[in-house]
Amino acid sequence: MQNRKKNFEINSIILFIFMMGTNVCNYLFQIITGRLLSVRDYGTVNTLMSLIVYFSIPNSIISLIAARYIALYRDMDSNDRISSVIRLLLKCSAAIALAVALTGLVFADPIAGIFHLDTRFLVYGCAIIAIVNVSAATMYGILQGLQFFLPYGIQGVINAVCKLAGSILLILLGYKAWGVIAAMILGGTMTVLYCAFYIRKYLASALCYQGKNAVDFREFTRFALGMIVAQSSITALTNGDILLVKALFDDNVAGTYSSAMVIGKIAMYVSTAVIAALFPAVVEEHGKGHDTGKLLRKALLYGGVSSMAMALGMNLLGKYVIKMLFGPKYLEAIQYLPAVCMFVVPLTFLTVIMNYVLAIDRVKFFAASVLASVVLILALVSLFHTDPTQVMTLCGIVLSVDVLVNLAVIHRLD
Repeated sequence: MQNRKKNFEINSIILFIFMMGTNVCNYLFQIITGRLLSVRDYGTVNTLMSLIVYFSIPNSIISLIAARYIALYRDMDSNDRISSVIRLLLKCSAAIALAVALTGLVFADPIAGIFHLDTRFLVYGCAIIAIVNVSAATMYGILQGLQFFLPYGIQGVINAVCKLAGSILLILLGYKAWGVIAAMILGGTMTVLYCAFYIRKYLASALCYQGKNAVDFREFTRFALGMIVAQSSITALTNGDILLVKALFDDNVAGTYSSAMVIGKIAMYVSTAVIAALFPAVVEEHGKGHDTGKLLRKALLYGGVSSMAMALGMNLLGKYVIKMLFGPKYLEAIQYLPAVCMFVVPLTFLTVIMNYVLAIDRVKFFAASVLASVVLILALVSLFHTDPTQVMTLCGIVLSVDVLVNLAVIHRLD
């Protein structure tokens, strides 16, 4: 097992290479669909993408739970415990899929009305994608926990390539938003098949496992509840900007803002490799009783500083980037870029902090503070929403304060 261990920097580099490939595909998706679609239809597509993320909140939670418990039992070299956890996770993913299906059926009409969607069937499509993705989330959580970073990176590329190629083909055939939905279903399905093939030995052991559950349900429930609040709040922040803009402003403003959002969030996505490597590394070191503060400082340095540098670059070159990638019809988006980056940089720091406190099982304060930030943002935005710049500036101020508060609390814990 010692030979399989890689240091934090090497794991981050492996993930960075593949996640950059994934991000390139995702950005090509945004750029090409932005050019192929009208501004209004492009805004609708990005609204659907954010809705899919909201439907998929349970998926990200189950993925992190899988990564945490698999990483713990991997360090103990206990195959029975790993099989027990995987069996439990498969049952949870089936329950989540049923809950997402029911939510989509019940709330399709009000969701379509709030976000000015042409038909409730688009909401049904978002729910179907989330249902497919719940299986994928469980499997790549297992890959992350086992620290199989190569296949973990590859599965993201598979998903992104399918989404990109399928969307281009189906949009050209005239299917617009429906083409994107179909392509994302294809990408999720291919990811499930790839992950299932790679971890087939572990899945087979889990399905045959007849022993007792290795997980302490009281500890599991407490950890899961804290994670649900923290992850849901971060997801609401990460993807809520386009939904706020779509709900508060007209479709053309939402479409223009979408291009600024895509450029501005490059600053956040450059840190995803660091975050993915941080979580299982901290779980393993914390389980051994080792100091994990150094890993956090590295993650904040690599992820946070790269995010700030990218945000600065996007503001300096944003006009040229938007014109080159999206075309002249989106040039109005340049006015939103500074505010988007002001929102994205503290959100990057919060995401790093969240993964750290989840890994050391000290999530209670973080969850409460981020939830309070979400509530405060909604209250402020309901009062002040002259334009998207004002909305995102308010978000950035609130999140920056939250980052400083959480870092102070972590310092006291250390």
